Amino acid sequence: MVKFLPSGFPTFMRMISEQTIDEVIQNLADADEDLFQQMADDQPLLAAYLAAEDHQAFTQEETQYLYYLALLCWLCFQRSYDTLDEIEEEALTMREEQNWNRIDMLRPAALKNIVDRWMPDYPEQELLFYLEDALQMDEEDPDHPVTKSGQIPLFVTLITIIDILSETAKSS
Repeated sequence: MVKFLPSGFPTFMRMISEQTIDEVIQNLADADEDLFQQMADDQPLLAAYLAAEDHQAFTQEETQYLYYLALLCWLCFQRSYDTLDEIEEEALTMREEQNWNRIDMLRPAALKNIVDRWMPDYPEQELLFYLEDALQMDEEDPDHPVTKSGQIPLFVTLITIIDILSETAKSS
């Protein structure tokens, strides 16, 4: 019998490691090929989801950062799991709605409050920690792409991607 965590993810899943995240970051920095196109070929609905996001809610820098972080998440799953089933539109839509509802119920004052509440049962904790750090606004870094108004919507989009990839991931 497969035991499920409260969030609906099976407990037999592997977990993406910090080392995998670091390796993917390096691969993204060194990449010459069009990784977004590779992701679109492998997971067309994921690419369409990103393209359909309300980019007017984000600055141009946030949109670029969203694509980078989404690629990072997808590549981490590609490395960590043997198979990723194709994402289904209904599952993606449902997961995004669930995540927004959860955010609304938490009524967070800050991203850290959300992550602290999400963390205990989350199957991909290292990716969640990474996203928390990546989306923190840095007053000392004027080039940091995240704004206050974009922070939570970016988080919800990315956590939805991780959730849906978690649901499609299979290991031998």
